[in-house]
Amino acid sequence: MNDESEIMVSPASKYYWRRLIDFCGRHKLRVVYLDDFETFEKVMEKRAEAENYKQRLRSFFERLERERSIYAETNHVREWMEAGYRADVEAEYIFIVGREKKILENIQKTNPSIVVMGKGHGDIIFLNRGSLETQGISFGQYLREIAGLRNEEADPFEGWTISAVMPEFDKKLPSFITYEGPDPSVVVERELLQRSYNAVTQMRILPERKPDFIGTWFPKLRSRGLFEVYIEERRDGGGISGTIEDILGTAGFEGHWNGQKISFKKNYDAQKSQGQSHYPLFYQGNLENGTIRGHYDFISDGGIIIHPGQKDSFVLFQGDQFKLDLS
Repeated sequence: MNDESEIMVSPASKYYWRRLIDFCGRHKLRVVYLDDFETFEKVMEKRAEAENYKQRLRSFFERLERERSIYAETNHVREWMEAGYRADVEAEYIFIVGREKKILENIQKTNPSIVVMGKGHGDIIFLNRGSLETQGISFGQYLREIAGLRNEEADPFEGWTISAVMPEFDKKLPSFITYEGPDPSVVVERELLQRSYNAVTQMRILPERKPDFIGTWFPKLRSRGLFEVYIEERRDGGGISGTIEDILGTAGFEGHWNGQKISFKKNYDAQKSQGQSHYPLFYQGNLENGTIRGHYDFISDGGIIIHPGQKDSFVLFQGDQFKLDLS
């Protein structure tokens, strides 16, 4: 393990695994490694690919600054942004989903009595235990251990490095609070990761469904802002309502569409979305040469509209096909 990967491990996490390995050693319990090094190599390859594109962008903008040139967005800059973002998402997908598949394969091969894994993997696997039991994986009691504190300090690990975890710091090491059953919130996290992966690989959010509109609220990085509009009710006078799906989650919307102009207010469902996405937004756009172009505004808690001040801050197409050339 290199220095960089050592630093990536939190003190609480490293202490937990060391304590577990020590316990198994003292009680002569055989430990089987369920993770997969080849999958880690694929993750690092994707992360290196993402960093390569980010370095190209840094060099490009540094050159503009040195030459005091005026920035005009070009196709290759957009391509670098998309490619770097895609590699980042693919790395995360392999790190989470790819590793989990290998872990399950190794569980089937080794048939361990007790399995210990990270919360994200463990909760998802246990919540999906019905389908896995048909594959020969049996489940017993499920417990979660969350790092707590041995004292009442707010955050004993803030600013710490791995080298600080020494025996004399024992009073600052965590205790572990045990909970029964999985945390349902991990289902939303996994669903949003799958959506991000769908967006960068298929330019779709829910490829198994057919939306009424597809667009992006981030034209400079289309897959990042990709969203799909599903109309569930149409009313006289052009009124529409339904759901909008994107990589942040699920939102309900109410609005109008007359074939030339569209406007709608969307509000994310807190139970099906990321925490930071729960502010209403108001979209307005006009159809121009087959593309709906417009802008969106944030609506604050007090009902005040905050204007981002960006023209063409979203584009939208009818149907389920995203037009790749936005020029």
